[in-house]
Amino acid sequence: MAIFKSGLPMIALMAVGVGYAISDGKALQGEAQAPALPPNSFRIVLQGSDTGCDVTLGGPAAQAKARLVFSNQCTDRLPSLAKAQFWRESSDGALAFVDDEGRVRMLFGVGDGVAYESFGAGAPLVSLVSLND
Repeated sequence: MAIFKSGLPMIALMAVGVGYAISDGKALQGEAQAPALPPNSFRIVLQGSDTGCDVTLGGPAAQAKARLVFSNQCTDRLPSLAKAQFWRESSDGALAFVDDEGRVRMLFGVGDGVAYESFGAGAPLVSLVSLND
């Protein structure tokens, strides 16, 4: 009889554990069903500070030129990028944000720990952090 009395708490504990595991599985499935971000979406970080500004490519990055789609707050927070319209990649892996006339507004290279980092004379430290990872 003592075996049954001491076994009941163990069985109850196992049942609670199974219930918890099942509910966690359902929560994770719900998270997995959330809409995915568009491919090639990035958060713009200015000198290590989150700007709240996101940019998404309006087409595949493999194209010679893809349209840039900025979130609403980008123009106010990063006026230097306001005229950038396109993402243009070069064969060496560098990329440029260019305007309608093809002028480079900001030049980026592959970053260390982030997707891309700005470079060039007088360029502010701007990083593009992938939102798709």
